[in-house]
Amino acid sequence: MPAHPHEFRSLGMGMKQDGEQHSAGRTVWARPMGLAVVNAVVLLFCTVPLGLFVFAIVYSIERGNRGLALFMLALLVFILLLIVYVARDLIGKLGGSITLEATGLELRLAPLRSLIHRPPGCRDFVPYADIRSVDWRLEAYANIGGGMMQRAYWLERIDKPEIFLFEERAVGTLLEDDSMNAVAREIAREANVPLIERPMARGRLGIMGVWFTRAPPYAATPLPLSVQARLWRRVWWTANLAGLAFLIVAIACLL
Repeated sequence: MPAHPHEFRSLGMGMKQDGEQHSAGRTVWARPMGLAVVNAVVLLFCTVPLGLFVFAIVYSIERGNRGLALFMLALLVFILLLIVYVARDLIGKLGGSITLEATGLELRLAPLRSLIHRPPGCRDFVPYADIRSVDWRLEAYANIGGGMMQRAYWLERIDKPEIFLFEERAVGTLLEDDSMNAVAREIAREANVPLIERPMARGRLGIMGVWFTRAPPYAATPLPLSVQARLWRRVWWTANLAGLAFLIVAIACLL
């Protein structure tokens, strides 16, 4: 966390020593296809009952039970929205790689590689001389129902728009995977630029962290330390309540 909420902190880690040479043709990150397969299985599981719901709605209307028909229609809409969410995440997991070449980065990044941000696909070569820094920040999303924290990474370029690289989800929970931090450090080292921590920003969580979410702008106003602490507490409570609910369900299934 920066010493002051309005201060950027250059971590400066992993920068090359004088005389070190650039890598050539080394892939520092590649999206494992296993994650896309998991999403495809979930998507198939969600689409199977659609026909049954449609049949149940028509049957309920024919029987004159409009209340049940409306309830089933609501469930159908929920499943359709869930399918859109899973399909969107699937698209973001269909491939992607970052290769360190002798003079720059070869980026092959899938569109929709973030669940909240809206990054386009990126197939580009970025010379090291065009890179100013590798930036990251914590992004808090909270509402009355709970909160979650993510970590987003960008490639900051000289005189060109920044490029969204990737994100780490479920920060501050048992499901957190911080493996992308090592990738960011390696990119910064190879480009010989600083790894910069930007101040925490707050976005809109929306419904269940899935629908109507909104990422904070890249140049978002930094949050005061008191607000950051409050958001961290919200994330902690959400993670622990979710874990407790899962434990209760697991125990109930064993009884």
